[in-house]
Amino acid sequence: MALLSLLFYKLIFKLNKKSFFKSLNIRKLSIKLSLLLVLFTIIFSIFDLTLINLIYPMFPGYARVNETITGITQNFSGILAAVIIAAVFEEILFRGLVFKELSKGMNISAAIILQALFFGLAHGNKLQFIYAFYGGIILGLIYYWTNSLAAPILVHFLSNLLGGVVLRRVLYYSSFMIYVYLIAGGVLSILLLIYIYKNKPQKPISFIEESSSVERCQ
Repeated sequence: MALLSLLFYKLIFKLNKKSFFKSLNIRKLSIKLSLLLVLFTIIFSIFDLTLINLIYPMFPGYARVNETITGITQNFSGILAAVIIAAVFEEILFRGLVFKELSKGMNISAAIILQALFFGLAHGNKLQFIYAFYGGIILGLIYYWTNSLAAPILVHFLSNLLGGVVLRRVLYYSSFMIYVYLIAGGVLSILLLIYIYKNKPQKPISFIEESSSVERCQ
């Protein structure tokens, strides 16, 4: 999927004759914001993986997906592809391109929901659609609030690493705490999102203005 994202992204820019690098809104994150995003991702990943573990028996087809994820993350090349490459290129596609373009023709709330819908559908099965959809909403909000694509890339990368490699083992050996993880993780995730929102940059990102400035530079 990461490779398809890159090819699709480059194709769109070739057709529109736009600069690939100039269009990417990757700004440096402050140390405080980076630490906040890391803390949020750790806590949210605990909630997310716990919820998936509780409801996945309702989705028989997910067992095969789970086996595939487990198999991929058993070696370095698999971790590199699933954790790093996928996070970068999926964010470039869904937040850097799809969300950006949607935001030029509709209000931000609708654009965030619609790009999350596309993100969920791209994952292919019902359970992955559910958690990719609400995850896509969060990633879209973080991108919009922070004015930098680096923020959702960081969150997505850590989420893949924690969910695919680290937390699976932690939850396996502490399954008796599953409801504590679910409730505490959910509440703390919401509180941290509110805190990130309240401490966001003063001026929200303007994709229309940014697009105009890119065109002037060409």
